Amino acid sequence: MTQPRDSAAVDVVLLQHWEATKGRAARSSTSDLSLHEVRDAVWLATRLVETADRAARPAPPDPSAPDAVADPAPQEQPPRSEEAATEPDDPADPGVPETLPEPRAQRDWARGPLSLPPADPAPDRADGAPTAAAGWPTLPGLPDRHGISRALRPLARHRSPSPWRVVVDEEKTAVRAAQDSLWIPECRPAPWHRFEVALVVDTVVAPDIWEPTVTEFRSLLDHQGAFRNIRTYRLDSAHADPDRLTLRSEGGARHHWRHLVEPTGNRIVLVLTDTVAEGWHTGAVGHVLHEYGIRAPVAVVQTLAHRLWQLGGLPTRRMRLSAPRPGCPNRALRVAGKTDSDVIPVPVLGLAEDWMAGWARLLTSPGAEWVETTAALVGPQTEIPPSELPDDEPVTAAQRVRRFRSYASTDAVELAGLLAATPLAPRLMTLVQRVLLPGADLSVLAEVMLGGLLTKLPGDGRDPSAVAYDFHDDVRSELLAIGRRGSTARVARVLDDYAGSAIPALRAYRAAVDDPTIDTPEATPDSTPFLLVQEAVLRALSGPYLPRSKRLREALGLATPVVPGGSRPAGSSANRENNDLTTTEPRSPVDETAQPSGGEETMTAPGITTDPVPERRPAALQPQIWGQIPLRNPIFVGREQLLEDLRTRLSESGTTAVLPEALHGLGGVGKSQTVVEYLYRHSAEYDVVWWIPAEHPAQIRNSFVELAKKLGVAGSGTAEAAVPAVREALRKGVPHQRWVLVFDNADRPQDVRQFFPAGAGHIIVTSRNSAWEGFARPVEVDLFTRHESIELLRRRGGGIEDTEADALAEALGDLPLAVEQAAAWRAQTGMQVAEYLDLLEQNRTELLEADPQATDQLPVAAAWNVPLNKLATEQPAALQLLQVCAFFGPEPISQKLFRGARDVPVPEALAQAFGDPIKISRAVKEITRYSLAKIDHRNNALQLHRLVQTVLKNKLSPSEQDEMRHAVHVLLVNGDPGDPDAAANWPRYAELLPHALVSRAVESKDKWVRVLVINLVRYLLRIGDFGAARDLAGQAKECWTEALGERDRDTLEISRRYAIALRRLGFVSEARTLNERTRELVREVVGEEDEQYLGMLDTVAADYRSEGRFAEELRLQQEVYERAGAILGADDPGTLNYGFNLAGCYRIMGQYEQARELDQAIMRRRGAVLGANHLQTFGSRNAYCMDLRECGQYLEAARQQEDSLNYLLEVAGPDNPQSIGATRNLSVALRKAGFHDRANEYSGDCLARYRRRHGDDHADTITAEMNVSTDLRHLGELEEALKLARGSHERFQALMTPGHLFTLVAALNLAVILRLHGEPDEALALDRQTHAALLDLFGGDHPTTLIAATNLASDLAAKGEHAEARSLDVATKARSERVLGPDHPSTLAVALNLALDLAALGEDDEAALLHSKTVQSLRTVLGDNHPAVVAATQHVRANCDSDTMQL
Repeated sequence: MTQPRDSAAVDVVLLQHWEATKGRAARSSTSDLSLHEVRDAVWLATRLVETADRAARPAPPDPSAPDAVADPAPQEQPPRSEEAATEPDDPADPGVPETLPEPRAQRDWARGPLSLPPADPAPDRADGAPTAAAGWPTLPGLPDRHGISRALRPLARHRSPSPWRVVVDEEKTAVRAAQDSLWIPECRPAPWHRFEVALVVDTVVAPDIWEPTVTEFRSLLDHQGAFRNIRTYRLDSAHADPDRLTLRSEGGARHHWRHLVEPTGNRIVLVLTDTVAEGWHTGAVGHVLHEYGIRAPVAVVQTLAHRLWQLGGLPTRRMRLSAPRPGCPNRALRVAGKTDSDVIPVPVLGLAEDWMAGWARLLTSPGAEWVETTAALVGPQTEIPPSELPDDEPVTAAQRVRRFRSYASTDAVELAGLLAATPLAPRLMTLVQRVLLPGADLSVLAEVMLGGLLTKLPGDGRDPSAVAYDFHDDVRSELLAIGRRGSTARVARVLDDYAGSAIPALRAYRAAVDDPTIDTPEATPDSTPFLLVQEAVLRALSGPYLPRSKRLREALGLATPVVPGGSRPAGSSANRENNDLTTTEPRSPVDETAQPSGGEETMTAPGITTDPVPERRPAALQPQIWGQIPLRNPIFVGREQLLEDLRTRLSESGTTAVLPEALHGLGGVGKSQTVVEYLYRHSAEYDVVWWIPAEHPAQIRNSFVELAKKLGVAGSGTAEAAVPAVREALRKGVPHQRWVLVFDNADRPQDVRQFFPAGAGHIIVTSRNSAWEGFARPVEVDLFTRHESIELLRRRGGGIEDTEADALAEALGDLPLAVEQAAAWRAQTGMQVAEYLDLLEQNRTELLEADPQATDQLPVAAAWNVPLNKLATEQPAALQLLQVCAFFGPEPISQKLFRGARDVPVPEALAQAFGDPIKISRAVKEITRYSLAKIDHRNNALQLHRLVQTVLKNKLSPSEQDEMRHAVHVLLVNGDPGDPDAAANWPRYAELLPHALVSRAVESKDKWVRVLVINLVRYLLRIGDFGAARDLAGQAKECWTEALGERDRDTLEISRRYAIALRRLGFVSEARTLNERTRELVREVVGEEDEQYLGMLDTVAADYRSEGRFAEELRLQQEVYERAGAILGADDPGTLNYGFNLAGCYRIMGQYEQARELDQAIMRRRGAVLGANHLQTFGSRNAYCMDLRECGQYLEAARQQEDSLNYLLEVAGPDNPQSIGATRNLSVALRKAGFHDRANEYSGDCLARYRRRHGDDHADTITAEMNVSTDLRHLGELEEALKLARGSHERFQALMTPGHLFTLVAALNLAVILRLHGEPDEALALDRQTHAALLDLFGGDHPTTLIAATNLASDLAAKGEHAEARSLDVATKARSERVLGPDHPSTLAVALNLALDLAALGEDDEAALLHSKTVQSLRTVLGDNHPAVVAATQHVRANCDSDTMQL
């Protein structure tokens, strides 16, 4: 019975569950609401209070009622879902538990709504003890309900004209009345919400667990106020043929799926699903989505957590989408990089705010905005795939459990163990999870139910308390056998505490656990499912529970149970439906290279019944991102305890380092191999698995760039942006929460730790440096145990006696690398152990005589000398190839470097092999035959272990080492693409860089090797890795200066590149000093007519710009361009580059027409010479768009800039410096064109990207912050605008100088905001100071000086000094007409202000005439709806803002 409603407690509600709020109470805010929404909310609140007051007044008794005088308790009716949240929240109400069972981890919860009906309070127990917790805990179906609601709010704001409803247009009616004297209503279409929603629910496989999610999501859509109507349909997707897919509406009527095809496009189809039914895997549902998407907006809402999406049959990937208009069907969406016209994109959304926000933007903000999201490409089903036949081979319970544990998450494994002690009724399953695993969501329960452990029992499933599922035969016993006794017993107590009063069998279950000697109950049809669980649990508890377990088996008529781990096939019971709850086979296993062989395990996925050998468990599911992981060792043996230790350490927080035990500096013990094996075994526990070569910081940055692309986060274009972007994405866990990064061979903690992300993921470091013990928890990697050595010798080397294997392992020191080599040699040659031991001893003696100190390398060197000596006599080319590879880096070496290599200074045999494809292939095969190197067929690469490289180097004399090292340099030169400016060549330079660093290419005396080093520096500058460019250029400069002298041309060129890197890092003064010195040296060495001198002058001119010496820069750039045309020719790329820089000088100096003409010419010539997709061509496009903008062609500038940016993003990515600059320029063009909301979006995005790249104090970041402040000023957000404007002005003063152009531009924009904020005195003082400085810098005719004069006059007008304002405006207008033209928006702005000055001084006629003329001109130039035109019609002064005009 519910209590009577409390009339005063309008705001008190019954709380059905608790929502996680990260330690604080959830609080609503109006910060993101519009004024109309706040108004409506206040009105609704008052109506609710009035309604509650009326309901609270007692109604007069009805005299006709027979029991009117009595006041019985009202009969309780089942509450509706919308009423469940309005029940009173009585602290004494037993529906809310006063004490909860001990949670697994401390967590704070805030109150939140739930659409499930409340549970009746449980009475006291029969023995008089109170029930431990009377309320029934439930799992929130939408933990991020409020975030999703916020994300969808733009849909509620987006309204369009109704096609049939009209409302009176009061303004037009009044105008007509004034004109015609007729009061006839003028109507306009009423605003309406265009869309209705068809919510298609597809949870065929396990519908019980998703019902709360379905109910809450539907409720959220209902209350969102964004849709005309919402209808729910149930989809039966358990068919491979699309024609068999049907819908069931809310009334129960069945429809063909085409029922939802709506020709007007006013219906949104949202498919709420786990995508695991057959129709998803066969493409049948994809066919349906394709048909829906042709005519309507369609999206898939995934109920599973993102880590489990690969269980489903809908492959997804990150992509960028753009809509040409609001609410367009999916067919019209633009997909970046899509070439297949037969497929359409369908966004796939998680149930969280971040996922929904992007989709809402896609529906409401079309045009230029590209939305990064996860989506699937679906197309029509051309043929129905044949049904898969069930596997004939039976699967044992042990196999099922072992396979499940190999890929399931830790929470899922723990929950499976708890459910093994639970009768599998949906209500009880969620209860156990909610109480005993309070931090786990519904996806964890789904992971168990879809993991191949359960089968569905016959029944209609309507009673949530009825047992609806069971484990496959003996699976329950297997799970109980590996579970904890305490947890098993605790399940029984929780079930009794919450449900014992309603289900007597659960009370008996608890009583049996507390006292197994009580009487055995009689088995009835109702109690049997519960007694079966009780019997299995008691048998697992063993000891005093076994007699009762035996009695229960006899009462239930059960056979003797199988011992856990036995081989009886599970699921073989004849009286059970074959209705397995499992997914179909996942899309791809992680091990792409493992091949089955006799006695070896085969990699399998769920649903494949091959049982792996006990030593290795297969990883069944591939992570969403699996990058650069070395190939798995197919003969990996042992290390079980080490792998378990590693997993234990990773379960703790922080970084785990893998170090050799007491062998610091010694390689070959298998650090990397152990980590690789761990990753393959536990791959399904992660969403992201990424391997990072960490020997050099440049390699780490490059790996982060690649990872940023895979994650789909900002920062994928450049190294400087990628590192912070990836770290932030991993810290936040969006879009992937479970990740592991491996930093391989990280010998310098101070170089590597800066790249570590925070967050919930794992970091593993492999290193030979013991210093890591001070920064991470070490997991020590020792030598093989003798047993492991013998096992590897047997597995790889064939039959061997114990005594022989023991002797061989002893001779090899149990070093894994040496043992593997010996096993490979014996496998290929069949050599007897005694003979091999003799060879080892002989090699050992020779090695010690050659180098008595090399005892740490002795085992592997002795083992390797055996096959190396054989190659020396039989295959010298193979040996020489190995020796060359020893001087490459330890990273994979592309075999492309060896194919067709000519003029490489190598011995004769290898030189012949380089010229003959057959011979080089044979040499590679001989190397791999004896396991002397690893071949990665995926990337056509060869890789040597570092220790093996050391052994090979040590066998060579110093002169031979120099020859081999130089051969590597020549091979790298042959692999140089030659154009670091082309983005298509960047992956090749990324491959060459680590080998150039390790082989010490900067020390080479070869001219072409120095060119390679310069190109690598240019590549690093181009991708934005300025730190790595500085390091490499600095090393080369120092080395070449010492070897060649400071006057050598290559030394001078690398000095110039070094200074450029310094300047880009913000060290402007150091760069200028170095460049001035280099300029003088270049002039002395090559003269003033040489191409190198032109490049040096161009760099010095860039220094002038950084220091604000613009007039000097212009003169110097004009000189450079003229000389380049005469020396190089008009169409030479160098000449075009100098012309591009000269156009920038014209722009800075305010000569916009000259800049536009030159930029247009350079753009056309670059397109013809370099191609339309070359980055330099895009640079000219961006500059030309800026020229158009400054010439006053705002709309055309915005249009062309938008088109150019879209193409540039395809080529260079969103975080290339050029892309960010183009985005910033687009934001300024949009602002000038009057699109202030979109401008603010773009400028805010640029600010975030620049902050990630450079921090707060870089010129690019400060400029972006200034732009955001100006956009906010246009949007009326003056407080935030003023804060950002002050900050940008102050930072420019500190970074540059008070008189630098950038500082003055920031001051102009700040002064406008100050005046509008009500601080005219400060604005006037700042504008006077700025105007005077601009006069000194540029003179009175510069456009920026004219803007300063215009704003200064507005300051004077604000102070009431209209005469002085008028005088200044007259002079400014005359100058502006002469410099910019009479129809330039800046000229029209000062004309408008002058008209207002005249009006303030009483010269009304002249003012009216000038105002009318100016407004008409503004309409012509900007359009009727431009905000500046609207303001001008209302006699509002025009404010002018300026820009630094950086590209």
